[in-house]
Amino acid sequence: MKDQNSSKKKMSLYDQTAWIYDRRYREIQEEKYKSILSKIALHKRDLVLDAGCGTGLLME
Repeated sequence: MKDQNSSKKKMSLYDQTAWIYDRRYREIQEEKYKSILSKIALHKRDLVLDAGCGTGLLME
C-alpha cells in the first residue's frame, strides 16, 4: 500500500508541475517536433501516436 501511495504522490506532483516544463521548454521542443514532422509524410487524416513520457506538448 505504501508503494501505491508513493506512486500516486509522484504522479500528482508531475501533473501539478507539467505546465512549468512546458512553459520553460516549449520553444526548444517545438523546434524538435517541427524537424521530426518535416521528415515524415503525414496526410490530413493521419494519426500520430506520441508514445513518449512527456506532457503532451506535441499534441497541442
